[in-house]
Amino acid sequence: MKHVFLAAFLIIVGQLAAQQPKPGGSVSGIVLDVSSDRPIGDVQVSLYDPSVPSGNSPGTITNGQGEFAFTGLPTGRYLVSIKKQGFALARPSDLKLPSAYEVWVSVKDRESQMLELKLVPTGVITGRVMDTASQPVRSAVWLGIHGFDENGNDTIRIVSDSNGMVADPTNDRGEYRRFGLERGKYVVVVSSSSLFGGFPTSASKIPLTYFPGTTDASKAVFIDVAPGQEVDLGEIAIQPFMGSRVTLHFMDSISPGSRTLSYRPMFGVPIQYSLSATPDLVMPSMPPGYYDFFIQDVDDDGTEPTHGRPFARVELTLNGSDVDKTVFISQGFHVHGTVQSEDLEGRRVPVTGLTVRLKPTREGRQYSMTVQKNGSWDLEHAAPGRYNVEISNLPSGSYLGSAVAANKDVLDGIEITSDTTMDMVVRAGGGSIEGGVFDSAQHPISSAVVVLLPDPQSPRQPHLIRQIVSDIRGAFHFDGLAPGAYRAYAWRELESNAYLNSKFMEPYIERGTPLRVTRDDKTQVLVTVFEE
Repeated sequence: MKHVFLAAFLIIVGQLAAQQPKPGGSVSGIVLDVSSDRPIGDVQVSLYDPSVPSGNSPGTITNGQGEFAFTGLPTGRYLVSIKKQGFALARPSDLKLPSAYEVWVSVKDRESQMLELKLVPTGVITGRVMDTASQPVRSAVWLGIHGFDENGNDTIRIVSDSNGMVADPTNDRGEYRRFGLERGKYVVVVSSSSLFGGFPTSASKIPLTYFPGTTDASKAVFIDVAPGQEVDLGEIAIQPFMGSRVTLHFMDSISPGSRTLSYRPMFGVPIQYSLSATPDLVMPSMPPGYYDFFIQDVDDDGTEPTHGRPFARVELTLNGSDVDKTVFISQGFHVHGTVQSEDLEGRRVPVTGLTVRLKPTREGRQYSMTVQKNGSWDLEHAAPGRYNVEISNLPSGSYLGSAVAANKDVLDGIEITSDTTMDMVVRAGGGSIEGGVFDSAQHPISSAVVVLLPDPQSPRQPHLIRQIVSDIRGAFHFDGLAPGAYRAYAWRELESNAYLNSKFMEPYIERGTPLRVTRDDKTQVLVTVFEE
């Protein structure tokens, strides 16, 4: 039965693509108020093509009847963005996650599509940050939602509001007002007035505090915000604590222009401070807990390249006692290699212009290296540790076929413990998948999160994992796939990186749609969305 629906689905998509006689694709639509269906004018509507540099995306403003139109669009997938002060894109009522719902449209030549988009009023969270003596505290207020980090671990992921604001400083009375919030549950996080830039004197005196006033992230209370609702949380009290005085003495063979210090107390992204290149760093009162500090030298001009600099790693478990530690700045290791392109006949030639990335599986610097004309790349001062291997800017339809270091396949990750040579092969003729997402009644599901995982699943194969959102017709497409066995999964909504968490995936892992990708071939598949 699925094969019949798949054939019908592909025929309908093909027929729709032939209806518009004008060159280029077109997208038009109307923006309405979700509660009254009243047209909304002066809404900024933009179409973002991920393959096009930012700043080159088409945009327009709705007229008085809420209408908008784009014509002459190049073929591709576009993310639809709508912005208006006080409003956010409405999502189906059964979807609970903020900052997760997306609308995508696939544009083909001589095809016209009509969208009906609805807006809903945004919510507000207000409150005050005080000390235990009821005096205002100058601080920054962040909003977080539950998610998973790139290793599948539980985390609180910091999100921006619909206006693009990530953090909001309190005023002289300790007041804050976070507005432009989508419907959903949020954690309110209070920090020192800065988590980036220069190391502030208050950074280690104000521990990260979660509403209603705890420094333990597991005891944070989520705040449920409804459309148009203003939630006043009252006072969040910064609790006094006896922290550890941490003094780090740097031993370096050269004097850098400056340094950066980064660590990850709970966010999906690390906190990072700029440090002057003084011999000592004093953090007067650090909260208890485990810390994995990564410290890296910066060039004299203040820039911090992605290709490596002398560094140090400091692991500390603080329990209130003071720490005085000498830190030796390491030169790290020399990592270099080549990239070759292999055609369908097996002929290989050096390739240029690609970007090799080494992404650490723990706290540390991600390294990015551009492949030179002779197919070589080079990295100085690489920190020891385990890294996932990635490559970007690949030619259309190509995939990373092999990565070898010391005669060992390292596609699943490379352990750098000494100077290392790694050679990579990019193969042409990657497989592709054309598919659609449907519910149990065979209705197409738009805006579903589709995840492609190797079968059997392995968290140490990140180069094989793909994620995409189905378009307004429920269709999706993957290309440049390495040959092999996969399973496709689809959810109506999904927390960030949830598919990397083994506990989350346990009830789903055998329910994915199995498929096999072959080189230089297309696979067609229908995926049934998980209803729960």
